[in-house]
Amino acid sequence: MRISRNGGTPETIIESEIQRFFLPQILPDGKALLFTAVEEGRLQVAVQSLESGERNYLFPGNSARYLPTGHIVYALENDLFAVPFDPNSLEVSGGGIPVIEGVFRATSFFPAHFAVSDSGTLVYLPGSLSSSFMQQRTAVWVDREGKAEAISAKPDDYGCPRISLDGTWLAMVIDSGEGEDIWIWDLLSETWTKLTTDDFNNEAPLWTRDGGHVVFVTVNGHNSVLKKIAADGTGEIEQIAEIPRNRKSSNTATNTSCIKCHLNSETLRPIIVLDQKANWI
Repeated sequence: MRISRNGGTPETIIESEIQRFFLPQILPDGKALLFTAVEEGRLQVAVQSLESGERNYLFPGNSARYLPTGHIVYALENDLFAVPFDPNSLEVSGGGIPVIEGVFRATSFFPAHFAVSDSGTLVYLPGSLSSSFMQQRTAVWVDREGKAEAISAKPDDYGCPRISLDGTWLAMVIDSGEGEDIWIWDLLSETWTKLTTDDFNNEAPLWTRDGGHVVFVTVNGHNSVLKKIAADGTGEIEQIAEIPRNRKSSNTATNTSCIKCHLNSETLRPIIVLDQKANWI
């Protein structure tokens, strides 16, 4: 979107029903936009003419910034690269040249922590995916008095913790750096069970009310699918429904006949329901 500095109605610059765009930068002449796009599940640096709408995918990477020197600085994994770029033809010449090794980013899909001034000064936060604070989280119990007690599982890149209604199992997302998977921590035996083993990102676990299954979202490129699997890891993963754009599973417990969901913040997050027949309501 684009909006005047004086306010007014936002204007749509790029619209897509299936792609995600982020980290935009309008080039100095105001006629083109540099941004990162998720193309077929991969991060790509792209540029698009604001006059013709023509888009050009330049190279793999993200966090791209155009510099007055006629270069694009961008991130690939934990490193920064620079490549010559012509803002008139909107094309690069040559390949990327390493600039800085070891720039912090929380995950491979998060922006790299750096900035470059117009005078050419570069600042960055040293680090790597393996040193990410997100990969050193510790899961803890906190009682009503605020006392915290860590579970015995070693620190890892934990997210989305969900306790079963009987209080004996803990479902969590663990990011290995190559993808997110759903794991179950048995609070009694203190052992892990891995529920998902595919190459996609599996997120937002929810417990069914009987505690027998975990519902979760699989993100595959532009597509998101709501699925269900037995909490003990046995049996096949069952697909419940494809999720329409901008919907994802909520953090609300489910029962056996419906699943609560919400829309994103652009639509003020109203509650919707998926019934037992996998129809969106």
